[in-house]
Amino acid sequence: MRCALMAGFLIPGLAAAQPAFAQTMAAQTATGITVRGVCSVTLAPDRARLTASVSRDAPDPARAAAEAADIARKYSAGLTAFSLPDGKITTAGITLDRITTDDSGKPIRPIFRARAAVTAETSDAPKLGQSMQMAAVDGMTDIGGLDSFLAQATRDRIVADCLPKAAADAKTRAAALLSGVGAVLGPVLRVDGYDIDGDGPTPGPRPLMRMAAASNAPPPEINLSTVTLSVSTNVTFAIGGDK
Repeated sequence: MRCALMAGFLIPGLAAAQPAFAQTMAAQTATGITVRGVCSVTLAPDRARLTASVSRDAPDPARAAAEAADIARKYSAGLTAFSLPDGKITTAGITLDRITTDDSGKPIRPIFRARAAVTAETSDAPKLGQSMQMAAVDGMTDIGGLDSFLAQATRDRIVADCLPKAAADAKTRAAALLSGVGAVLGPVLRVDGYDIDGDGPTPGPRPLMRMAAASNAPPPEINLSTVTLSVSTNVTFAIGGDK
């Protein structure tokens, strides 16, 4: 009932305003065109990150944690001495799990499994192959992942360079669209900010620890894939008269 009363009260006002409102909306629709412009850059990543971890089992949780921490500490110290270019070494805290079954699910006498992880980040990705060898020699038991990405300064530089190019691309696309219907491009009415795609870490192939552990083998070769960073923006232009 309340909705009906409100509708009855508002209808006269709406009826009086509707023609002007419709004309305004029609004019905005007829004289504006929104086009998305894009600028993309493909390049080699300038940063890489490798994570190695170690697991130690023991009946006593303190012993398991101490053994895992000792191995991780040794590997971290070796990485620091290795002096990775623009290097950054981080160590995760110890995690501890109580294990009551084996891999097949059969119950066993409870043991404790401690895990520790060390992450090495550098601008010289090939040196991470040597880091893998160090991890194996020092007792790290798993390579968790190898990621490549763009340094923040590189990313910021590309975005700054791409912004005017993305806007220019939108203008070119809009002019081409309008030329097909015999109209001309008018001034800019609005720019809706910008979006960035492809700037996250790119996972690399999972290295084989047994390759790194072979004492007579060279360090695993690190080959990083290129990354593509795209900057896009929506630009609204006025539509001029016919050509």
